[in-house]
Amino acid sequence: MTGSESTPQSGATDVEGADATADGVPADEAGVSLQTILGFLAEQPDIPSLLSRYPQLSLEDLKSRFAIAGKADPSPATVRRRKGAHQTEMVKTHGLPEPDGTMHKGAVFRSIVGPLTPGKMLDLGAGKGNFSLSAAQMGWQVTAVDARTTRWPDPETETDAGVAEQIRSITWVQSDIREFPIQRGEYDLICILGLLHHLEVPDQLSLLRRCAGSLLLIDTRIAPSNIDRVGNYEGLVIREHGEDREERDLIPTAAWGNAESFRHTEESLVRLVRDAGYASVMQTRPPHRRDYTFYLCLPRVRADGDRAASRKGKRGAGKVRGSGLWSQWTGDPAAEATEQESQ
Repeated sequence: MTGSESTPQSGATDVEGADATADGVPADEAGVSLQTILGFLAEQPDIPSLLSRYPQLSLEDLKSRFAIAGKADPSPATVRRRKGAHQTEMVKTHGLPEPDGTMHKGAVFRSIVGPLTPGKMLDLGAGKGNFSLSAAQMGWQVTAVDARTTRWPDPETETDAGVAEQIRSITWVQSDIREFPIQRGEYDLICILGLLHHLEVPDQLSLLRRCAGSLLLIDTRIAPSNIDRVGNYEGLVIREHGEDREERDLIPTAAWGNAESFRHTEESLVRLVRDAGYASVMQTRPPHRRDYTFYLCLPRVRADGDRAASRKGKRGAGKVRGSGLWSQWTGDPAAEATEQESQ
């Protein structure tokens, strides 16, 4: 879906005989400046030819000079996002740590969801249904929603009878997720996996607000740099696949309808989730792909277990096996403040 390529920036100016380079690194004793060396290599990237042109230099001289220059140059690498809407060359100041290529996102999903007591799960933007099937295998009652049906698994063509039964146990709904009705507290877990970064900011915020009240698991791409600003959020505007709506609708991995989408920086994403009504966000480290990881979003909760759940306007939700860890507040903020004052 995305790609990046490194474009090192270097200015090669021939200032042979100068006492110092523009970056403050002194010329070597032989009088050959770093700019002179870089200028030669820019035209003819061949070390033997360089040493032949400047016999006073040695390999040790070059190693020493480049080591000093590397320490003296604080500028970070620049990258060009091929899908960036504005094709802006940018300094990578955000993004996630290096990914762990041995970690598959399916295994990460199971490690997060596995400790939870199975209940009702909503999988928005289900795609091929891999996450829905994994949840069904763990005992969840799953509703899978997607605007496209082309990638849905077919129980009639499935050769494994057990898998076919699990496919049939899932409620498959064809719908634009922006139009799918979500009642507050209707689901114990809502998953938005590989979908959020295909939406525009207003639709992202609207969707998360509809999900607020349920435990939420997001798997999304993070912008590697802060280039664009939309309202209170920063990140990168992305052009979606396809030249027009008809072409995009035929591409399984493209957004449904919108020509552009938005990837947040991590700080911006956390702000978006909290603006939607979630109390806190837990990030998964290391990422399973470059700038791509899971976020577990916790709704407003009370830590006093079943006592809080038994009060008016509250219900138990999201309990870990063997405990009453979470109880979810679904009442009115003013009423909650009055209740706390009376205690």
